[in-house]
Amino acid sequence: RVSVGQYLRAGDAIVTLQALDPIELDFSLPEKQLGKVQPGDTVTIVVDALGNRQFTGEVIAVEPKIDPATRNFDLRARLSNPEKLLKPGLYAKVSVDLNVPRDVLVLPRTAIQYTSYGDSVYAIRPQEEGNKEGDLEVIQRFVTLGEARGDYIEIIDGLEAGDEVASSGLLKLRSGQPVMIENALKPQAKLAPTPPQG
Repeated sequence: RVSVGQYLRAGDAIVTLQALDPIELDFSLPEKQLGKVQPGDTVTIVVDALGNRQFTGEVIAVEPKIDPATRNFDLRARLSNPEKLLKPGLYAKVSVDLNVPRDVLVLPRTAIQYTSYGDSVYAIRPQEEGNKEGDLEVIQRFVTLGEARGDYIEIIDGLEAGDEVASSGLLKLRSGQPVMIENALKPQAKLAPTPPQG
């Protein structure tokens, strides 16, 4: 930060010192993840500035206090950086391996009807009366939603595995309405959707 021959005063900064290997990463997660992440959990980061290269490390500290403004909590991870490619101040996309696999019931987000009085789906079932065997109708069921990932959202309560629901055209439906299933028109949901290029 100085040139040859420059006069300096006591306290003037002349150089920046940074520890590069290992390097530490500070990031935050939503409060609902607080009980799931622990020191020692594996962290994977992707850095755009380095051509989407991946690096791995581990969580070394978890802040127990929730930020009242963002409802997030802070974490610190440590990553090996022998090539010194990672630099202080770089932005990274962070993934934390929570090591807690679980089976969940999911639906495409397009199957959820969001309203001020609750979230619901239209479950498909055989018509109960007045029609021949094989005719179908929809019945509105209120559901409790969990975590969302990509085009899918977790259903905590209100449906059972194997229940069939309408995934599009919800604004045209009402409880007890006869329906026909046309799977050729169903939306294509993805866990990791990407926007069209170009």
